[in-house]
Amino acid sequence: MFGPSSQQEGDIGESIQDNGTPRVDPGASASERTGTHIGASSNIEDIQDDLHYSIQLYNKLMADEISADTVCSNRILETVQQKLLNHISTMSGYATARLWLQYMEMINLLRQFRTENWLLHLNTLQDMLPNFAAAGHNLYAKSANIYLQQMLKLETDNPDVFTDLPLGTTLFDAVIGSGLDFHLTW
Repeated sequence: MFGPSSQQEGDIGESIQDNGTPRVDPGASASERTGTHIGASSNIEDIQDDLHYSIQLYNKLMADEISADTVCSNRILETVQQKLLNHISTMSGYATARLWLQYMEMINLLRQFRTENWLLHLNTLQDMLPNFAAAGHNLYAKSANIYLQQMLKLETDNPDVFTDLPLGTTLFDAVIGSGLDFHLTW
């Protein structure tokens, strides 16, 4: 009944040709072709109630109906975080998802770096060290490491600068006489 040109249906929207090579089914969705649909609908349904409750907590916090300590001690945040981490670990099995996760991590590092928070700046720079090394930017990695060591010793070496630096006063004092717009320094 089936000739040599017939095809068998695959698991995720692919057709298997007779020679064993997969052929993409034109009717399959993008998530079916990439395999990203696996378990996604059940995860979304499971987390909808948690997210709804989290949004209610956030709204109450913004309306000053509850304290930040109450929100932080609520177990729903841990539950949502754990579900998110589980989903990320599942998605990191796919090459495209890994690329997007790495992109989001880099964007997050850049946002942290530009918050004008000096301690967060140092933490972010420390988080960037493996990226410098992985990209082959050995001089950046070396310089950033030396900079971090010097800044971490700043409290004992120069306490006056250490107290002024998180406030940003030292930076702007130096910029005022340099002729640079202060936005160029961040």
